[in-house]
Amino acid sequence: MKLFPPSYSYHITIYTLKIIFLENEEHNNIFMKNIMNLVLIFLIILLTSKANSYNLYEFDYTFTSSSNSEKIEYATYQGKPLLIDIFATWCEPCKTEILHLKEIHDKTSDISFLSISIDFISDTLQKLENFKEEFEVDWEFGLDHNDIFSQNFNITVIPSLLLLDETGEIIHIWRGLTSVDEISSKLQSELGISIDVIENQDISILINRLIGNIGFQITMGVIILSSVYMYVSRKFVNQI
Repeated sequence: MKLFPPSYSYHITIYTLKIIFLENEEHNNIFMKNIMNLVLIFLIILLTSKANSYNLYEFDYTFTSSSNSEKIEYATYQGKPLLIDIFATWCEPCKTEILHLKEIHDKTSDISFLSISIDFISDTLQKLENFKEEFEVDWEFGLDHNDIFSQNFNITVIPSLLLLDETGEIIHIWRGLTSVDEISSKLQSELGISIDVIENQDISILINRLIGNIGFQITMGVIILSSVYMYVSRKFVNQI
């Protein structure tokens, strides 16, 4: 199973870059084409560099439990599928995500749940316990002191969710607010876990999913940079 499976957004990103830079008459010179070819190659490498499967339990990664302040290895969850919620207590979409997870948690015992705060500076163990009590959930909460999720899984947006099978292999990652329907559909297709949920897609969820998509982020960044380049180029030509 791929950690970052190819998606249409990646191909759209590359195609958009090509249209913006390589087929634009204002940038039709050999130097710019060579530069943009290098950019395209770099982005392709970036998007495919983490395509291999990844097993979280093969490493001695730990988190600090909010309930007893002890360090716990992720491998203790081996033997049962695990859904890891990456969040921070101050994050408003994360609070909505907790409610989504709670709905799924209340309807199945076939999967374990774990919520990990990646903000180990402002979030404390007591804050995590208060957060846990506020939403009345009974799964483990902890702090990611080693920053493993942002370093290894490109988690740059919260909330994010990681779905692991019973052996610890990461089989899917969601970035941005994810609906109950999306999660339950993946549990059914990947793990055969059936959950009876009925939920309509909310526009705020769709927007958060789009913003959290790496292809969208790169595309928007390149569009902005290209606009700046064209503006500066025109200014330079006019001065000459």
